[in-house]
Amino acid sequence: MPGEEPISWRAITLRCPVISSDGETAGELVDVAAMEDEDIFHGIVFTHSAKGIHLLAPAKDIALITRSAVHLSVPLADTFSYQPFHELDIERMGLKGLFKWKHVVWKHQGK
Repeated sequence: MPGEEPISWRAITLRCPVISSDGETAGELVDVAAMEDEDIFHGIVFTHSAKGIHLLAPAKDIALITRSAVHLSVPLADTFSYQPFHELDIERMGLKGLFKWKHVVWKHQGK
């Protein structure tokens, strides 16, 4: 992380690593939840390395975005409490995926 330049959420690279504040790999980025036209960043969607499911990390927990990784402001243990990602729930909020949610097979429970 030292020496790496911050980049915009719009420049995030698909499948880049998501790193916790304690230096652990929390997972791999699969999308960005945002209101692109209004330039509002809501958070990232990533595949959790231990749970194997897609979770939404809120923007408040993103410490830094660089060309090589997304760095969280929370330790790995805190990532276990993130909510599972559901495309339809996010779309109801008016958010869209930077990668258009098309890189992952989504399942919406209870609908």
